[in-house]
Amino acid sequence: MKIDALSGFRYWHLGESLTFNPSTLGLSFSNSQNWVDPLVGGRIQLALARKVAVNVLGDVGGWGIGLHLDYQVAGLLGFRIKPTWNLQVGYRYVGVDYRSGEFLFDVITSGVIFGLTMNLK
Repeated sequence: MKIDALSGFRYWHLGESLTFNPSTLGLSFSNSQNWVDPLVGGRIQLALARKVAVNVLGDVGGWGIGLHLDYQVAGLLGFRIKPTWNLQVGYRYVGVDYRSGEFLFDVITSGVIFGLTMNLK
């Protein structure tokens, strides 16, 4: 079993674009927001077999610096395909509450996640 703690920053970019053109009445809108927030989190990794491991991870950030609050939790099942490469599949839940002036981005999203990770040590 491995337990890791982390601290760092997350960069967010949100871009939106709307174009409406029924017979040249036209309407075009484009905007974007960027922000960075501090975060802390952790990960627990448990080996089930020589090449199979389960990862449970989460982090939380924001606290009014950059954004109000963001967080994520995920559970992943990993399979080692080479000594330094792991294929992973799992489920991730992310919440974001960003407010800047009149702009509000308060979203919760979740779903299946696939990944390929490389261990550098």
